[in-house]
Amino acid sequence: MNGIPFGHLLGTGIFLAAFSAAMSTASSQLLACSSMFVGDIFLKLYKKEVSQKTVVLLGRIMTVLFVIISTFFGIYFPNIFKQQLTLQHQVMHNYFLLYLLDFSGKEQIEKELYLEH
Repeated sequence: MNGIPFGHLLGTGIFLAAFSAAMSTASSQLLACSSMFVGDIFLKLYKKEVSQKTVVLLGRIMTVLFVIISTFFGIYFPNIFKQQLTLQHQVMHNYFLLYLLDFSGKEQIEKELYLEH
């Protein structure tokens, strides 16, 4: 091991594994988005008029475009995912309260739900 402590190697390995998993997830999401756009939108509009080369080129262009869009949202709206999760949590909490109250206090909870948000 050339004098490198085992803890450093283990830490580096865990970091590289986590980074690889994140990159794999990101690339698969980008590929899915561009493939859905090309397959579900573009090809339905222009079925017979495009070659395979054009489809591949459009897929690559859309991947780059989605990278730019997601980078923009990541920089200028960093809390958008956190806000979405908070909203979902509030809605689920209110529905759970309705269930617990056996819908007897439904009107009061719905009033509070619509007044707060």
